[in-house]
Amino acid sequence: MRFRTALLTLLLLLWVGSAFCGTPVRGTFFGGRQYRRIDDLASLCGMQWRFSGKNCILTGRNRPVLVFVNNRREMIFGGMHLVLCDAPHWRGSGFYVSNTDWLKSIRPLLFPESAPNHRLGTIFLDCGHGGVDQGAPGKRSLEKRLTLQLGLQVAAKLRACGYQVKMTRTSDRTVPLQQRGAIANNSRSDLFVSIHINASTDRSIRGIETFCLTPAGAASSGDSKPRYLRFAGNSRDTSNLLLAYLMQRSLLARTKAEDRGLKRARFAVLKDLYMPGVLVEVGFISNAAEERNLNSPAYQEKIASGIVDGILAYRKQISKGTGR
Repeated sequence: MRFRTALLTLLLLLWVGSAFCGTPVRGTFFGGRQYRRIDDLASLCGMQWRFSGKNCILTGRNRPVLVFVNNRREMIFGGMHLVLCDAPHWRGSGFYVSNTDWLKSIRPLLFPESAPNHRLGTIFLDCGHGGVDQGAPGKRSLEKRLTLQLGLQVAAKLRACGYQVKMTRTSDRTVPLQQRGAIANNSRSDLFVSIHINASTDRSIRGIETFCLTPAGAASSGDSKPRYLRFAGNSRDTSNLLLAYLMQRSLLARTKAEDRGLKRARFAVLKDLYMPGVLVEVGFISNAAEERNLNSPAYQEKIASGIVDGILAYRKQISKGTGR
């Protein structure tokens, strides 16, 4: 059975990759970056495509609806938002998405079975801030305390599921930011989750967002220009993206919070990881309603369960992958 799964996955990868060798997928360049025609990619994936206003919509049997917005770095996959590396564009009679997004944003979600399988026995939890680093302050709480409370709950749930858990901290102590990725690597863990609470000067902003490492040569979600930087963590781009998507989806399902999307950033804790990793921002301490939720034991349980659900969903998905 394992051999058959590996063979089917190999054939799938060859089929998908043939688009760039045999060239049924037409391409062009925008600003020196390579783009691919969405109608050709849709045919390659066995999907139908249509336009509604400025949106390009792809649908297919047993696949989530995929929506692109012209000239905006936004994709909606199965109702969940994702910030693209590059904005899709019209050119002539065609609608194009960047080759980077096809490889790093779209294909991993349409073909999650292509994600490599790997050992998943030990989870590393990074509770953001701590000690002298208080993190974001709310009116009644501090980020460092909330992240620790959540991390301890997640750890207990993971251990109950049979996982080993290692953590940056289990008490209110200072752990330098630049050391956190190294501590995780030295622990020989198999997956990394960093837990944070967001803040904004606009107190109306609320919701959950999940980050994974920006691909080399791409723009982070908060940037407008590509940066040609490659880090150790980029060797896990496909796994990072899949984990981030499943984590965000699970957190939203549990909490019913506002979806602020799946995003990319070159955060210090993600850059040098030898394992797949994500950073979750599970709410805004600057928003009065969300701060109340974040201090509620019932809501904390939902967040902790959402993080565990994301890890379990990732484990289930990669078990269908290409093997160790």
